Parts: sequence; structure tokens; C-alpha cells
Amino acid sequence: MQEQETPVAHVCFPMNGLVSLGSVMEDGREIATALVGRDGAVGAFVGMDCPNALTRATVQIPAACAVITESHFRAAVSRSERIRDVIVRSKEALLGQVHQT
Repeated sequence: MQEQETPVAHVCFPMNGLVSLGSVMEDGREIATALVGRDGAVGAFVGMDCPNALTRATVQIPAACAVITESHFRAAVSRSERIRDVIVRSKEALLGQVHQT
């Protein structure tokens, strides 16, 4: 879905299935750090001025996703405090998952 440190082109909202987020180490090995399901999004931090993916996103259980381009998502975020708040809460939830792994 996305590669670590590459520009985010789309934000994906899984409607089912499961996506793992992983950190790729210098030697190429990957460690899973968090999971995203229907209550989350992949690439949403692009809306908070983070243009590159922080992790690799890999589909673990096939998922249908709603998809929005990075530019349209940024425009929506710039117009909506509510969307910005949801991104911050999502970031906090992902950080909680990382602390548990």
C-alpha cells in the first residue's frame, strides 16, 4: 500500500480487512509496529504536513478501501478542525499500539 519514506499519494480508509504498519530497518528486515482496520486510515498523517510515509503499509487480510488523493485530503484537512482532531487521535492510538509491541 505504501513504502516507508516515500511520498504519500493517497490516503486509504479500510472498510474491512487489516493492514499492518511496519518499520523497515537498515538491513531490510521489517518489524510490525501497528495495525489499521476499519477504524483507521493509512497515510492520514500527510494531512498534518508529513509528506512521506513513516512506515511500510502491507495488507494482511484483504481489504476494500475508500481512497482519496493526497491533495484532496490535505484540502479537506485544511478546512476542517474536526478532521485534524481525528488525525491527532488516530496518531495517539497508533502510538499506544507501538508502545505495546
